[in-house]
Amino acid sequence: MSVTAPQDFISPAELEAVVEASADVMFKISEAGKILSCRMGKFADPVWNADELLGKEVEHTVLGAHSVSFTKAFRHVMNGNGPQNLEYFVQVPDMKKWYEVRMVPSENQEVLAVFKDITTQKQAQEEKQHTEALFKAIFDNTYQFTALLSPEGTLLQINKTALEFGGTALEALQGQPFWEAPWWNVPVNTSTRLKAAIRSAAANNFVRYEAQVLGGDGNIYCLDFSLKAITDELGEVLFLIAEGRDITSRKKMEEELARSRKMYQTMAQNIPRGMLLVLNKALIVTMAEGEMLKLMDLSTEEVEGKALESLTPDEETYALLSGKYMAGFKGEASNFEFESPDGKVHYHVNVQPLYKDDKQIDEILVIVYDVQQQKAMEAQLQQNLQELQKTVKTLQQKNEQLEQFAYISSHDLQEPLRMVVSYTQLLERKLSGKIDEEAKEFMYFAREGAQRMQQIIYDLLLYNDLDNIKRQQQEINANLAVKNVIFKLQERIEKTQATVTCDPLPYIWAEPKEFALLIEHLVSNALKFTKPNQPPVIHISSSQTDTEWIFAVQDKGIGINANHFGRIFNIFQRLHNRNEYTGSGIGLAICKKIVNLHGGNIWVDSREDAGCTFYFSLPKPY
Repeated sequence: MSVTAPQDFISPAELEAVVEASADVMFKISEAGKILSCRMGKFADPVWNADELLGKEVEHTVLGAHSVSFTKAFRHVMNGNGPQNLEYFVQVPDMKKWYEVRMVPSENQEVLAVFKDITTQKQAQEEKQHTEALFKAIFDNTYQFTALLSPEGTLLQINKTALEFGGTALEALQGQPFWEAPWWNVPVNTSTRLKAAIRSAAANNFVRYEAQVLGGDGNIYCLDFSLKAITDELGEVLFLIAEGRDITSRKKMEEELARSRKMYQTMAQNIPRGMLLVLNKALIVTMAEGEMLKLMDLSTEEVEGKALESLTPDEETYALLSGKYMAGFKGEASNFEFESPDGKVHYHVNVQPLYKDDKQIDEILVIVYDVQQQKAMEAQLQQNLQELQKTVKTLQQKNEQLEQFAYISSHDLQEPLRMVVSYTQLLERKLSGKIDEEAKEFMYFAREGAQRMQQIIYDLLLYNDLDNIKRQQQEINANLAVKNVIFKLQERIEKTQATVTCDPLPYIWAEPKEFALLIEHLVSNALKFTKPNQPPVIHISSSQTDTEWIFAVQDKGIGINANHFGRIFNIFQRLHNRNEYTGSGIGLAICKKIVNLHGGNIWVDSREDAGCTFYFSLPKPY
């Protein structure tokens, strides 16, 4: 309630005449505050009953809660300080009745109080205030940034969302050029483009573009920014509305989707006869890539955006696929296979849920392979396996027969040979001096042939037994092993006047007896294949890598033609006549089998008449 400054005096008669022709109510009040008369204009709303008010105190009948302010203004007038104005309301059913009260002095120490009904104006004022408050609430609390600019670009008003984003206050920006606001201060200067956009919008053009802005937290954000002109009835631009929506997350998502699509495209390109699909919860294809699309005479555009049901040939297949795919949205990864309705194509399908940062699953990844060729290969492999199993079974039977033969050879065959040798020797002694040289030669051939047969049988048994021996490899001193072999061959070494030398050798991991047998065969070969009238020279050495030891047995004998390198390690492969060099033709085959059973390799380097170097490697156990 307010009291205005005193105004010019008006006579009671004039005031009554005015009231009579209006919607006002006029009270004449005595010095004691009692109502002496009540006159209502012909348009007045009958809030009070005039007859009931006469003689009563105005303070308790008319004023109610506003009595203090009224009494103060009343005394002000009674004391000769001039007219007073004030406002107050009367509560009637369902509404408030607002009045503007003007009090003026009258005759006989009385006061005239005119009550003017201003309810309509008050309601309009409250409605305006409500509208303004509502607009401000909406303006300040919208998700997007909103500002009101002059056509020249001066900031007139800006909402709370934008101020909080920029970490600034309205007072620092209002009345300033919009492009000088701190959020336009980014490494890529956007103020130049903004000025051009404001000039275009001031010419009544709608402007929209993506802008980089600096947030109050120091980070750079991306806005979907626009400028729109507000015009009057004549089309003159009055204001510019600037709006910006933070699309940083959307841009990042778009970039992530682009990266994902590129990754999926790369994956799809590396899936022969395959296809990669991404589906949403409505089982609509959001991405499709892969060679299979071309094989199906489809393009990416023809598949993306389509529902799975429209791409599936029959209800049974759709029921299978949709069930598996919907399980993917529950976090269930799966692998399964199915055939096309005509049975001509066999598919393998892999389903993987695609988790977002919040662990939600909005999409699944489906990788489809055409495995018809693979199935055909598997069938062929199965057939080959069955044939191989038959072959293995046949070989096992033959191996059993060979083992049986070896057993017979070791017992039944060697016994007659021993008898041939023994009785031939007895016969030679008994007939000594009684037979000619030709008969002696025949008896020598018989004995030598039987002994050679015994050696062949022995070597064959040894070759065969290498596969059946339970091998117990251990760390051995190669120096000591070689020394024992040289001692064993000492008689032959002395007989041939050979020179055998050896570098320091390492500790190795091998089966002791087999390693010794390997060295013995290689040294024996070097002692055997020598040049006429030239004592053998043999040298044993070794080297190593990170994974293996490499041994070398070198001689200066007759050498080997390079054309024969590939066959000398095969069983019964001889390069010389038995009359030139003795032997069973099995020794190097035994060497190769020993080395191979240890996981190593054996090879030779040689030239005819320039000696040989036999190399073999043995793996380290660590």
